[in-house]
Amino acid sequence: MTFRLLIAASFASVGCISAQDLVTVFLDFDHPPSGISFAEMKREAATVIAAAGLAVEWKPLPETQGVETFSRLAVLRFRGRCDSERRLEKYSGGDVLGLTNLDGNRVLPFGEILCDAVREWLAAPAGAFGYAQRAQVYGRALGRVVAHELYHIFGNTLLHDLAGIAKATQSGADLRSRRARLEAPAAQRLRGNVNGARRGFFHAPSNPAVY
Repeated sequence: MTFRLLIAASFASVGCISAQDLVTVFLDFDHPPSGISFAEMKREAATVIAAAGLAVEWKPLPETQGVETFSRLAVLRFRGRCDSERRLEKYSGGDVLGLTNLDGNRVLPFGEILCDAVREWLAAPAGAFGYAQRAQVYGRALGRVVAHELYHIFGNTLLHDLAGIAKATQSGADLRSRRARLEAPAAQRLRGNVNGARRGFFHAPSNPAVY
């Protein structure tokens, strides 16, 4: 049986990167994201993951041919509308913002980001922003949820920390703050797993609709 590892919301410059430091993340969206939010999401997630000495290569899942091979691969599906075109309203749904798929206690390289939940949940404090600032704040929040799921996937770990991106619960202030980081224990855990992993290769998914 496949389970999911959840990240919940609480209401209260990288140098030269070698191929050994590169992780590949395939992205698939229910609806195309806004340009500002998409760029900010990638920038924020890559900045957080860089604390473990890793660089992220982003690729659109629908464009894969299913024949490429990668040593470190993750697939993230973005559910809902990943933009901030609509003014954000007070969040009234559940507290799950992202999840990573599990097979028993084994972390699978597949995750989901719940875009509507992130957007709506940021509504109360972000609603007064203009479009560009709102899109940037939203993209930053998405990037931190993405970084949390990539920590689980590439760290091959179910563990959470008491602080930083690897916390099990992120507050609104955590997601909106100007700066977030992967604390040293989580960064070491992530880097240690990547360094110790066997150098096998994954094939890119050949059917974007199934995993």
